[in-house]
Amino acid sequence: MSSAAAGKFQDHYKILGIDPKASADIVQLAFNALANVYNPASGSEPSQEKMDEINLALEVLLDPSARKMFDAVRGGEDEREVIFSGMEFFNALPDERNRRLTMLCVLYDIRRQNPRVPVVTMRQFEKIVNMTEDQIQLCLWYLKHLGWIMVDDKSKMQVTAQGMDYLEANPPDPRNIWPFLKNCGGPTPDEAQANQPANELAAFSSALQSFGAPTRPLEPTPIAPILTAPTPAAPSLVAPNLSAPKPLELKSDEPKPVKTIPLIRRTQVAITEA
Repeated sequence: MSSAAAGKFQDHYKILGIDPKASADIVQLAFNALANVYNPASGSEPSQEKMDEINLALEVLLDPSARKMFDAVRGGEDEREVIFSGMEFFNALPDERNRRLTMLCVLYDIRRQNPRVPVVTMRQFEKIVNMTEDQIQLCLWYLKHLGWIMVDDKSKMQVTAQGMDYLEANPPDPRNIWPFLKNCGGPTPDEAQANQPANELAAFSSALQSFGAPTRPLEPTPIAPILTAPTPAAPSLVAPNLSAPKPLELKSDEPKPVKTIPLIRRTQVAITEA
């Protein structure tokens, strides 16, 4: 076997013209048929280079461990039609992020509730979330790659300290996480928000009790009606009747008659005492 044939990668199955799942007997038969063609000593088309290739293929494929390693490097034939999803990809981006945060929240909550046994199997996790197997695997790869979760040799998952720190520094909106969960306890985010004023009032009452305040429930104080003076009537905005103007008085140059007042002389009477 030449060093060139040994140093370059070759697909042994294609060299021998056989299926990747072919048995050792089929490998040997394919080799014998090609050797009769390329053998420099007795072949019909002698070629040392071709002979080196089929010798290497026979050597690898007849050794179980070497064949297993070769299959891992070669990979399988993937005939899938690969296309880009278009706008579906961009529309799915927010949900992909929320699925990853959902997985992180679930694993954090499991550790919080069971610090002694903080792991969960894939089967247990599937009962908690509304995700397909492919969606779970994508989330698992991402979070594991960043070191936010870890998986042991028994495929049990658990959150890491880095994952907990990230979640505490970037708490997600529960309304974005809720669609990907099932069998959740307690109220929904909308119900919790609706009950928030009542919860705040109860917390305030509890705080007052801790300081020795009366324990009766707080009631809203009625607002006394405000007495106001009667509003004066607004001035009338109706225009005066201008349809009948007053007659004009004509002034005359003649002097007006003078009225005489008669003077009456009264006799003064002196009254003396007798």
